[in-house]
Amino acid sequence: MNTPLFRIDKFLSPLSEQEANVARELALGNTQKEIANKRNKSPHTVNQQRRVAMEKTHSRNVADLTRWVMRRYFNKSEDCIVNTLHDTMIVFAVFAISYSFSTLL
Repeated sequence: MNTPLFRIDKFLSPLSEQEANVARELALGNTQKEIANKRNKSPHTVNQQRRVAMEKTHSRNVADLTRWVMRRYFNKSEDCIVNTLHDTMIVFAVFAISYSFSTLL
Protein backbone atom coordinates (compact mmCIF):
# COMPACT_ATOMS: atom_id res chain seq x y z
CA MET A 1 0.00 0.00 0.00
CA ASN A 2 1.24 3.48 -0.85
CA THR A 3 2.04 5.75 2.06
CA PRO A 4 0.27 9.08 1.68
CA LEU A 5 2.35 12.25 1.67
CA PHE A 6 -0.02 13.88 4.11
CA ARG A 7 -1.95 12.87 7.17
CA ILE A 8 -5.70 12.57 6.69
CA ASP A 9 -7.63 13.62 9.76
CA LYS A 10 -10.68 11.38 9.46
CA PHE A 11 -12.69 13.56 11.80
CA LEU A 12 -12.03 16.81 9.95
CA SER A 13 -11.86 15.76 6.30
CA PRO A 14 -15.05 15.42 4.27
CA LEU A 15 -13.19 13.00 1.98
CA SER A 16 -12.58 9.31 2.48
CA GLU A 17 -8.97 8.17 2.44
CA GLN A 18 -9.29 6.90 -1.14
CA GLU A 19 -10.92 10.11 -2.36
CA ALA A 20 -8.30 12.23 -0.61
CA ASN A 21 -5.47 10.21 -2.15
CA VAL A 22 -6.96 10.52 -5.65
CA ALA A 23 -7.41 14.28 -5.12
CA ARG A 24 -3.81 14.57 -3.90
CA GLU A 25 -2.48 12.63 -6.89
CA LEU A 26 -4.46 14.88 -9.25
CA ALA A 27 -3.09 17.94 -7.45
CA LEU A 28 0.42 16.59 -7.99
CA GLY A 29 -0.24 16.46 -11.74
CA ASN A 30 -0.96 12.78 -12.30
CA THR A 31 -3.63 11.80 -14.80
CA GLN A 32 -6.52 9.54 -13.86
CA LYS A 33 -5.00 6.75 -15.96
CA GLU A 34 -1.65 7.09 -14.16
CA ILE A 35 -3.39 7.00 -10.78
CA ALA A 36 -5.37 3.93 -11.80
CA ASN A 37 -2.23 2.12 -13.00
CA LYS A 38 -0.26 3.08 -9.89
CA ARG A 39 -3.01 1.86 -7.55
CA ASN A 40 -4.05 -1.17 -9.62
CA LYS A 41 -7.58 0.19 -9.90
CA SER A 42 -9.94 0.64 -12.78
CA PRO A 43 -9.86 4.09 -14.41
CA HIS A 44 -13.63 4.13 -13.83
CA THR A 45 -13.07 3.71 -10.07
CA VAL A 46 -10.56 6.56 -10.00
CA ASN A 47 -12.94 8.74 -12.03
CA GLN A 48 -15.76 7.96 -9.58
CA GLN A 49 -13.54 8.85 -6.58
CA ARG A 50 -12.54 12.11 -8.30
CA ARG A 51 -16.18 12.95 -9.01
CA VAL A 52 -17.25 12.27 -5.41
CA ALA A 53 -14.29 14.29 -4.08
CA MET A 54 -15.29 17.20 -6.30
CA GLU A 55 -18.89 16.99 -5.06
CA LYS A 56 -17.86 16.85 -1.40
CA THR A 57 -15.51 19.82 -1.75
CA HIS A 58 -17.94 21.79 -3.94
CA SER A 59 -15.33 21.98 -6.69
CA ARG A 60 -16.52 22.91 -10.17
CA ASN A 61 -13.43 21.52 -11.89
CA VAL A 62 -10.10 19.83 -11.17
CA ALA A 63 -8.37 23.20 -10.71
CA ASP A 64 -10.81 23.99 -7.86
CA LEU A 65 -10.15 20.55 -6.37
CA THR A 66 -6.40 21.19 -6.61
CA ARG A 67 -6.75 24.49 -4.74
CA TRP A 68 -8.82 22.74 -2.07
CA VAL A 69 -6.18 20.00 -1.67
CA MET A 70 -3.33 22.53 -1.49
CA ARG A 71 -5.08 24.59 1.17
CA ARG A 72 -6.28 21.60 3.15
CA TYR A 73 -3.30 19.26 3.14
CA PHE A 74 -0.20 21.16 2.08
CA ASN A 75 -0.60 24.40 4.06
CA LYS A 76 0.11 22.98 7.53
CA SER A 77 3.20 23.59 9.58
CA GLU A 78 3.70 19.86 10.26
CA ASP A 79 4.04 19.34 6.51
CA CYS A 80 6.98 21.82 6.47
CA ILE A 81 5.49 23.91 3.69
CA VAL A 82 6.27 27.61 3.92
CA ASN A 83 3.14 29.75 3.61
CA THR A 84 4.76 32.14 1.13
CA LEU A 85 5.18 29.23 -1.30
CA HIS A 86 1.49 28.35 -1.12
CA ASP A 87 0.35 30.47 -4.08
CA THR A 88 3.31 29.31 -6.16
CA MET A 89 2.42 25.69 -5.47
CA ILE A 90 -1.19 26.29 -6.52
CA VAL A 91 -0.14 27.92 -9.77
CA PHE A 92 2.30 25.10 -10.49
CA ALA A 93 -0.28 22.39 -9.68
CA VAL A 94 -2.93 24.02 -11.88
CA PHE A 95 -0.41 24.28 -14.70
CA ALA A 96 0.59 20.62 -14.25
CA ILE A 97 -3.03 19.48 -14.33
CA SER A 98 -3.79 21.62 -17.36
CA TYR A 99 -0.77 20.17 -19.13
CA SER A 100 -1.78 16.60 -18.16
CA PHE A 101 -5.27 17.07 -19.58
CA SER A 102 -3.96 18.72 -22.77
CA THR A 103 -1.78 15.66 -23.44
CA LEU A 104 -4.87 13.43 -23.21
CA LEU A 105 -6.68 15.32 -25.97
